Amino acid sequence: QLQQPETQVFVVAWNAYRWTDMSGRKFAEDFLGNRLLHFVLSRRDKAQPQATRYWDSVTGFPQSFAPMHNPVLLDADTGDFYKHTAPEQGSQFGATFLMQMFELHFARSALGAMKKATATARGFEDDLSWNDYLRSRRLEVFQTKLIDQAQKVAAASHRAQKIIRRTSHGVGMRRQISHEA
Repeated sequence: QLQQPETQVFVVAWNAYRWTDMSGRKFAEDFLGNRLLHFVLSRRDKAQPQATRYWDSVTGFPQSFAPMHNPVLLDADTGDFYKHTAPEQGSQFGATFLMQMFELHFARSALGAMKKATATARGFEDDLSWNDYLRSRRLEVFQTKLIDQAQKVAAASHRAQKIIRRTSHGVGMRRQISHEA
């Protein structure tokens, strides 16, 4: 990709750890520009509306490395997007780091948040209509697979009938010839 700058590269990342220094970050920013979108899962205590939003601790580790540009906080519970107010803040390994990592880092959390964000973007107001959509989509996929399988069975049956006709016709012809001789 780097030898072919005319190639369009788009990157979407979830909860990425830090892997480069400021010069690497600058290079990625210059090369990718706004084609890099880095989601960071976050959450705020629902019981305390004024509570501070916290996010996946892995994105701040190791502290000595630089975060990628253009991070966006993705609420794990609602699928809402927020401006990341402290992307430079590093994470220190410890109990809080581990708790936030186990709560927000893994694919299950990211997938759930993305489903909620997709449902919101598609205009589904509640989980029921989203579940109906998913169920209807699964039914459509199932029906397509069932039709494909039925067509394969019908084609195989047709081939088998042709073979049986040819074979039984050949057997009948051989019998007739042997009787005439």
